[in-house]
Amino acid sequence: MDEIPDYLNDLNAMHEAEKILTENQLDYYAEWLKDGNSSGGFPSQLCHWHATAVQRAEAFLRTIGKWTTNPNEL
Repeated sequence: MDEIPDYLNDLNAMHEAEKILTENQLDYYAEWLKDGNSSGGFPSQLCHWHATAVQRAEAFLRTIGKWTTNPNEL
């Protein structure tokens, strides 16, 4: 049985997830990381490649329309 990747703590897992995004989604994803998010965001002088796994996971879920702040909505 395959284990579910630890997206919140594993940058390699997030890298694999990022591979499914379309070019347009990647643009939105990169902008979300650059402009900030509830997990911390980045000042504009930093590049999105410094994002943590948590920040990338949030941006990924927002990009694909699956983000929720209420876990009861899942």
